[in-house]
Amino acid sequence: MDFEPTLSPRFAVYIQNYLLDMNISAQDVFNRCNISYPSTNEQEMAIPLSNMACLMETIAWQSRNPYLGLHLAQQYHYESSGTLILAVLAASNVEEGMKALCHYDRYVDTALETSLDIGPEISSFNVAVINPKNVPITQLAEFLIILTVDILKKGTRKKMPVTEVWFSHSDNKSSAPLEKFLGAPVKYNQTENKVFFTSSFLKKRFVTSNDLLFDILTNSLKNYLNTYEQDSSFLGMVCREIIRQTTDTAPNIHMVSSSMGMSERTLRRHLSNEGLSFQEVKNMARKKRAQYYLANSSLSLTDIAFELGFSELSAFSRAFRHWVGETPQAYRNKLKTL
Repeated sequence: MDFEPTLSPRFAVYIQNYLLDMNISAQDVFNRCNISYPSTNEQEMAIPLSNMACLMETIAWQSRNPYLGLHLAQQYHYESSGTLILAVLAASNVEEGMKALCHYDRYVDTALETSLDIGPEISSFNVAVINPKNVPITQLAEFLIILTVDILKKGTRKKMPVTEVWFSHSDNKSSAPLEKFLGAPVKYNQTENKVFFTSSFLKKRFVTSNDLLFDILTNSLKNYLNTYEQDSSFLGMVCREIIRQTTDTAPNIHMVSSSMGMSERTLRRHLSNEGLSFQEVKNMARKKRAQYYLANSSLSLTDIAFELGFSELSAFSRAFRHWVGETPQAYRNKLKTL
């Protein structure tokens, strides 16, 4: 079973709004990228990353607009925001809102890994896009960073004190329009997608703050995670949480269920409905991530073994041969010939 990373169906709504504003027919381009025309139901099936990337890159190409990500963020319709963005804007201040975003977004958008690194003077918000099929994500990455900056500006009514912005993709277009909006230098071909800003901004109060609404929305997100029954997406979330925790320790079912905001019993029930045990899902997650590293990175086999939580290379090699039927090196060599 292939767990392709996904994005919330709200992304389709955001793009639909942009196309409507531009008086562009949305139905054809949605069909071309195999995405259902968006509805108002936030709990519809999530959209595979490759389909959403296709949609954004296709629109950018057809409209001859290399700055689609920027313009999509600038023309974002806040009245169409999903639950998570509304929760961020209802937080008491920037730090609380960004921490809520980082906590819940990994479940709402399984293709994204967001993190907040707080420093004494300069902090950064990081957006990693899990892209196993290596599809073009230029417009998506720029949209995500720029929209985040705009959300925080809207919430505080203050210009975010950005000092620098990184994007991991390469691009030969001028960065001037992005730098004008962000008010800071933009660099491509970096290790991550991230925005650096003055740490004191984290304490800025949101004028949109609403304690009751924040509690309602975050509880809604918790309940959504507890009751989500679309098993293929649920299994993807479990696999992703296992991988996320593997970099720090060897995750067990208690750690994973607690992080997902549910009991061990509930997690076991969900997995049992698919005929799987936690250990089987754990092996599945490690197998998929191993294949991703071997196909899309230059990491050594030893480094990959360490990233997946194996104590030594030989243990990883045995496990991979059991999963795939060949050694990690043979698998990597075969990919190079394709």
